[in-house]
Amino acid sequence: MKEGIDKLARAVKILKSLPKEIAQISDRSIAFNSVELLNYNREQLQKYGIDANEKKLAYQHPRKSKLKGVYTANYNRFKDRNGGNTKFVDLTLSGDFIRSLKLDHKRLGVFKINAEKSGFDLQTELEWNYGEDILGLTEDNLQKFCNIYLQPDINARVEQLINSI
Repeated sequence: MKEGIDKLARAVKILKSLPKEIAQISDRSIAFNSVELLNYNREQLQKYGIDANEKKLAYQHPRKSKLKGVYTANYNRFKDRNGGNTKFVDLTLSGDFIRSLKLDHKRLGVFKINAEKSGFDLQTELEWNYGEDILGLTEDNLQKFCNIYLQPDINARVEQLINSI
């Protein structure tokens, strides 16, 4: 009888630890798979020209030409001459910005995608020019990332804990 109660007490203890265990395994999985997470962000910027809220990237401040939200005519010609996209803002010219994306692990469960190049804070400039949600995954990309990377890691850990009872 005591053996059964001890096993039940162990099961309860494991079940109570699940939220913390899931947070920790999620954290490790995100950090370990950061390259894939950043690739989702790069793809949505380059392929679709959208921010984390699925809004088309648009320059937030008027330029000399009084245009807002699109490339200037001169920049369009320059990009077109060099084989670049001119249909939507994709922030791709040299590739420096896209390569500069890094995943910053603030604390357990808190990550932020940043852009920094040679000590220059690209993040502040980009957020001023294109809005605070320029970097980050769309709901769809976040769900894909979770399904492919997080869920299997979490399931494996939960199964391991349950099997240890």
